[in-house]
Amino acid sequence: MLVVGTFLAALAVTAAAVVRIMVLRDPVAVARGKNFKGVDLPIAGGLIILLTYLCVEAVFAVMAGAARSLAPGPISTVLSTAFGSAEHLGSAILVLGFCLLGMIDDFAGKNGEGSGEDSKGFRGHGRQLRKGVVTTGAIKAVGGLSLGLIVGVMFEASLLASVLDAVLIVLAANALNLLDLRPGRCVKGFFLLWVPISLLTWTTPYLPASVAVVAAAAVFLSSDLKEEAMLGDSGANLLGALAGAGLAIITTLPAKFAAVCLLTLITIASEKWSFSTVIEKARPLRWFDRLGRVREEI
Repeated sequence: MLVVGTFLAALAVTAAAVVRIMVLRDPVAVARGKNFKGVDLPIAGGLIILLTYLCVEAVFAVMAGAARSLAPGPISTVLSTAFGSAEHLGSAILVLGFCLLGMIDDFAGKNGEGSGEDSKGFRGHGRQLRKGVVTTGAIKAVGGLSLGLIVGVMFEASLLASVLDAVLIVLAANALNLLDLRPGRCVKGFFLLWVPISLLTWTTPYLPASVAVVAAAAVFLSSDLKEEAMLGDSGANLLGALAGAGLAIITTLPAKFAAVCLLTLITIASEKWSFSTVIEKARPLRWFDRLGRVREEI
């Protein structure tokens, strides 16, 4: 599994570098938005990660198909079993699905603007739904939960575990999206989650299934930190959902419940307190948050 993952990682880094150049060369072709400084930037991170993932998946599919026609061996067995595994298929569903749901916000998200009431956060979207306004955030929540349930059923044998997986995936996607308020913060948060998850899943198909996203996020990080482009909801939701899938794979039923409770508390806290303010007040967090970022005035 490690050999396959290493090869796919090298392929993904190369593909991501090429895709990033191509996408940022014509930023008019992607959605645009204002960053925390009010500067208009292309929202290209999600698209770069998605295109890289699709390139690597195409090669992975060819390799897996070729492996099935070869004599049984360690590499061919890993390739043929990993590509059709629940971990791989579930990760693919989440990467594609959550990226597309995020693109709805990136390209058409209004979040109820003009209603005279802030519709950010779960409570805000709920208020808008009660008024008959369907926000893009509400679409993401319903769509994300549906995708999470599909993947949960693929991962688990019991209905309770499947539901917990679905909620865990949605809350993880939302948590990473909450971090996407400063350059590089969301990607750094994803790596803090993915590294320990990968150490616990390095013998499972989750590693080769996630390596393309990880490599693409690493390549995009420099553009994010330099404020050349933004990750966007498409990228943040994708990263969060993939991290949530990893948590779902490695956790037992009690651990799933504990993780859901923790992420729920984080979500509730985000409705009341600014994460940026908390990070700025904690020196280690502030140092890590600003690491690699261009100098800014706070």
